[in-house]
Amino acid sequence: MKKNRRKSKFIHRFRDAVRKTSVMTDDQCAYVIIGIEAQTKTHYAMAVRNIIYDGLQYAQQVDDLQVGHRINGDVESSEEFLSGMHREDRLIPVITICLYFGTEPWDGALSLMELFDLPDERLLPYIQDYEVFLMEPSRMSDEDFGKFSTNLGQVLKFMKVAQDKKKLAELVNSDDAFKKLDRKAAQVIRDYAKVEINIEPEQEEVNMCKGWYDAIEDARKEEREAAQEREEELRAAANTMAIYSVVEAYKDIKMPSEDIRSWIMKKYDLTETDADRYLAFASA
Repeated sequence: MKKNRRKSKFIHRFRDAVRKTSVMTDDQCAYVIIGIEAQTKTHYAMAVRNIIYDGLQYAQQVDDLQVGHRINGDVESSEEFLSGMHREDRLIPVITICLYFGTEPWDGALSLMELFDLPDERLLPYIQDYEVFLMEPSRMSDEDFGKFSTNLGQVLKFMKVAQDKKKLAELVNSDDAFKKLDRKAAQVIRDYAKVEINIEPEQEEVNMCKGWYDAIEDARKEEREAAQEREEELRAAANTMAIYSVVEAYKDIKMPSEDIRSWIMKKYDLTETDADRYLAFASA
């Protein structure tokens, strides 16, 4: 009899972006690890997803401490051997922020607790909650955008009005920051807002106003060319039908094929081969 063997499942997760940074609180500096998850659609299990990301980040810190102590050979007590850490060791806090660039309002849970349907609320004190720190441009104010010291504020401001062409035009024309936007910020806007922006190779700064209007003009040019091609195809089709009709009419009145060939060649500027093709089709 075969025994059921439980298969090990390795968890691998890759964040969209992660950085170690320092923050100032009450004139004191603290180091934190910031994880960024960019979403264009609502993720209904975002709280669980963040738990996994953050848990793996903390587990990596513990592993790094274990390796360090092993190299230093300073694991002495059984407790230190069990955990791989010293009692004085400390971890760096991990903060995950969800940047939501979707066009529809986020309608998912913003905490782990919202995903439960508990019949007995007496269980609540024993269940750990986990919040989703959501950054949604459509719900942010101009004051909020001004709090950023990087181009992220400009990116979020653009995302807020990306679906409204009139407001978007007003924004890029009135805000000088969009005339010299960092290339990476412009690429984020292009990729997540799904707005066509011309970014030249090796271009370090992007004039969003010019790049956006250039893209619009390129699109209009393509539309004009496509319309012209359709018009030429329709004109050619109409011309073909007219030739067939003339050939059929002259055959009905018993005009000789040589005369019909000569007439349509002169009238429609056809080669002899093309004229013969029309005559052969009409005779079929």
